[in-house]
Amino acid sequence: MPARPSAFGLALGALGLRFRDVFLVSNVASSARLHLTGAAVPWETLPGWMRTARELVPLIHAADAARRLTAGAAPHSP
Repeated sequence: MPARPSAFGLALGALGLRFRDVFLVSNVASSARLHLTGAAVPWETLPGWMRTARELVPLIHAADAARRLTAGAAPHSP
């Protein structure tokens, strides 16, 4: 699992070098991650392909844990 965030950063860096506009690439990637984690939109309402892509984003576990904590659940409960 630790390779996923590193691969994401390397991909962003490569795209930034290719397009010479790091901020555009970074903003698009951040927006995609924001939507895929369900922080901006409930993930249950996302289309099927986005729900599948959601499973590839390691940040979903942290977002789900934060959502459970704010709802009053124990940190380790499913």
